[in-house]
Order: sequence, then C-alpha cells, then structure tokens
Amino acid sequence: MTDGLVIDDIDFSIVEEDIALEALRQKGIWISPDLHLPKEGVEVLVWYKWYDREADDDCEWYGISYYYNGKWSTRHLRPNYPKVLYWTPLPDLPND
Repeated sequence: MTDGLVIDDIDFSIVEEDIALEALRQKGIWISPDLHLPKEGVEVLVWYKWYDREADDDCEWYGISYYYNGKWSTRHLRPNYPKVLYWTPLPDLPND
C-alpha cells in the first residue's frame, strides 16, 4: 500500500495496490510516473515522448515498457531517450 496516494477517488493507503491498479485500468485511467510507479519488472502500457532528430521535433507515442532499477526499459520504445509521461496496467489476456 502507498500512504497518501489517491488517484481518481481510489485511496492506495486503504486498498491493496494490485486491486487499486486494476480498478484504475478498468476506468481507463493513466498514471503519471511522478505520482506512482508500477511494480519493478511488470510490463505496462506507456505514453511517452522523445526527440526525433529527422523531424527536428518532439514526438509522442505509446508502447510496452517496464520500470526496473530506476529506469524504464526501451526495448519496445523508440530511441533517443524517451520520457514516459503516463502508464497504465495492461489488460488481462483473453480466456479463449
């Protein structure tokens, strides 16, 4: 649990983190990494920006990443030092 963190009326200090994050995911809420980070090593959907040298402009896009040891993975993200703006848990896989 995270003391004092409330996002979209969900109080992380009284609800287990996994339950709170699932409730936010179902509501379609994106979380700023400045407010709360995902569990280390757990892949999440991220909205990020980076500087594109060819376009000479900042660009924004989405991708799959995880946070580990103080850094975001860039394996599935575009290069040039992306900055994660928001993240949200991935949906569950289909039960086919």
